[in-house]
Amino acid sequence: MHCIFDVAVTLDSEYEKMMAEYLQAAHVQEVVDILLELDNTSSRHYSIAISLHDVLDWDGARGAWLGTFLVHEPSRALPLFEEAIRAVQRSVMAAHEDGHFMSVKPSVHARLYRLPHCTELRKLNVSSLRADDSNCLIQVPGTVIRTGQLKMLQLSREYECAKCKFRHTVRAELEERHQMSLPAECTASGGTGKPCGGTKFELVDGSEECHDYQEVRIQEQDDLIDACKPGDDITVVGTLRKRWRPLSRGNRPDAELAIDALHVHVHNDEGACVGARGLSEDRLRTV
Repeated sequence: MHCIFDVAVTLDSEYEKMMAEYLQAAHVQEVVDILLELDNTSSRHYSIAISLHDVLDWDGARGAWLGTFLVHEPSRALPLFEEAIRAVQRSVMAAHEDGHFMSVKPSVHARLYRLPHCTELRKLNVSSLRADDSNCLIQVPGTVIRTGQLKMLQLSREYECAKCKFRHTVRAELEERHQMSLPAECTASGGTGKPCGGTKFELVDGSEECHDYQEVRIQEQDDLIDACKPGDDITVVGTLRKRWRPLSRGNRPDAELAIDALHVHVHNDEGACVGARGLSEDRLRTV
């Protein structure tokens, strides 16, 4: 996908500042509502639905730059947006007259929707998805034909090097079907300038970070829909990712495309919206 801005040259701190300013301008009430919620545990997730159209229209060239960054580098941009939401929570709470009733919520998410009307971003159907769209933000309609069971997914855990006691954070990767791989050796230098080189690691108790997880399978909306299992007509916004099947000797590598969903818009039979829900409680994967 061609990009007219060189979004890679801007520092993360500058993007995070722009995101915070946009939130202050357009989503203060949602931030206040989150602050007033009683449950502030990390297991309770909150979200703000953010229209990409509104971001692009905000503050002239700065909005265009920020919107382009979100489209082309969502994996880098979304964690920054979450940190910006936490920063704005702290700022709003400090200045609000009801601040003593508020608490900062650590698990917050930006749920992007309403992508611009262009064929690179808004796909007509599932068949129009291409490998070239990988790691970019896309929007696609479809009909749900199967929903998986709600599962507990480990996103990360820490391992301690038995030699130098340095702790390594290992994260699950969607592309590898959420497998976690230990480093081949400890890379910590401990101030000596030379890597430790230890090869034995122990799991740190209580270090696991978990989220609820569900997979939803969709197919194209077409004339054959009546022949399929009844289900919701939806529009999904998310990041297109490649997901590799386990490698085995003598077999060709095999991958499938999956959408790491940010926002799901549910339609009724007449095509009107009956709900637009940011996935605040789980990480929805649409395959």
